[in-house]
Amino acid sequence: MKNTIKGLVIVMLAGTLIYACNDETTTPSAMAPSSLKYEPNSIRTEEGVAVVSEAPSVDGTTPITYSITTSPDAGSKITIDKNSGVVSASAAVTGTYKVSVTATNEAGSKEFADALTIEVKEKAKITFKANIQPAIANSCKPCHVAGGGNTTYTEFAKASAGVDGILNRVNRAEGTAGFMPFGGSKLDAATLALIEQWKTDGLLEE
Repeated sequence: MKNTIKGLVIVMLAGTLIYACNDETTTPSAMAPSSLKYEPNSIRTEEGVAVVSEAPSVDGTTPITYSITTSPDAGSKITIDKNSGVVSASAAVTGTYKVSVTATNEAGSKEFADALTIEVKEKAKITFKANIQPAIANSCKPCHVAGGGNTTYTEFAKASAGVDGILNRVNRAEGTAGFMPFGGSKLDAATLALIEQWKTDGLLEE
């Protein structure tokens, strides 16, 4: 029969019994952050359009907190959630940003250089030929197309000169006096925003 004495280690040394206490439990050492990765590690957006990354995978003892630096410096336009590691780009200007992430836990900190790349492209400009003319041809017929009997807003010169009047009419409440499209339904929010953006961008023809 095997006898066990709990909490004691019995060692026979030179014919003498030595009793050693073995009551302590061992606590595993904390592991510092390592192997931080974003999947995908590159995201794209356009100027003025917010975008967020996925949360990173990382090895190390939790909890882990995160901080970033960007090159070039994006200031508050690129930030990181200190608890999840999710990176957000809000209204960053055109350019390519390398994001370095520092992960910290009780065992220490480690920086992961260029862990994420964010590419911000110039926002596409709204032009008459690509965006406005098709919208007018679709929504403002038969009155404001060639042969319609009213101002031909499918012509650039007339549409650009009359843009304030167009915006005034299409933004009126449906069914009220002067509402356009006459006898039709109110333009959807995306089309209204398109016309507003065309004016903001400088009434570009193409």
